[in-house]
Amino acid sequence: MKKHRFTFLFAASCLAALLVWIAESRSVAQCGSLTPDEENQQADIPQQVSGAFLTGSSRALPPAPAPTLDPAFGPQIDENLARAVHDGDAGLLTDVALQLAEGQRVLLRPHKELPTTGVMRMACRLAAGRGDAASLGRLAKAAQTCGDKQLGDDIRAAQKTASEARSPQPALLASVLDMPAETFALYRACLQDIRAARLADDRPLLKTLADALPELPLLSQAQKDCLAGEAKPSPAADDEAQARRTCTALLHATRSRGALLPRSAQVLNQLASTGAASAQAKHLADKLNAASRAACDPTNPACG
Repeated sequence: MKKHRFTFLFAASCLAALLVWIAESRSVAQCGSLTPDEENQQADIPQQVSGAFLTGSSRALPPAPAPTLDPAFGPQIDENLARAVHDGDAGLLTDVALQLAEGQRVLLRPHKELPTTGVMRMACRLAAGRGDAASLGRLAKAAQTCGDKQLGDDIRAAQKTASEARSPQPALLASVLDMPAETFALYRACLQDIRAARLADDRPLLKTLADALPELPLLSQAQKDCLAGEAKPSPAADDEAQARRTCTALLHATRSRGALLPRSAQVLNQLASTGAASAQAKHLADKLNAASRAACDPTNPACG
């Protein structure tokens, strides 16, 4: 009797478990079913995702970073070099030169594209022109540490030149207060662009700037003559010439991504938009922007 009772209870338990399982399966099936509209929405998801990548929406992958000339030295070297030359920042350019020297000491090899002494000469040239005694002093110590006697002599000569008083050019004697704001902004932007292009020996941009001078609005003939005198290439030793070529490639590659564009082009666009200058100003700005990108050597990794 007890055996039959146990068998009955076991069968009842199995039946109850089966009924519970069937009920749960139906519930899941009902919850998981999709209406026709929901099925269509799910079918559109792959197209929406692929469309985001194709159209460049916020869900798309970010653009690939610019290639680094020598990854072991880090991308900051490239960025700082381009920024220092564009801004005429002797201190930052000296930082780059000293970082190259330190990297060369640690890695026991020079940078693949940037000769350390060449960048030091560029920094020396810029610091001398700026009268930056502090940067020249740092470079002199670095040259002594490197044991480069010729570089050390060149830096000491630059220190002497920087300490000598130089008479300003007549076109620069005019007081800023006597010059309209638009004229001063354009003159200053052109002078900065010319000096940056000459430091990097960016000859295509230098030529475009020089050719544009006669057509520049607002500037007097004396100011144009002063800028023309600045827009002359300067000779350089072989190591500096190589550093300049690499720097020019870096600058043009950076400008092709929309950064560090010529200041003179930006001012000309502003003058044209506000009516302070004719539409010819915008045409000149377009020419300068095109020249600032066109000289990038496609065989150089900096051009990407």
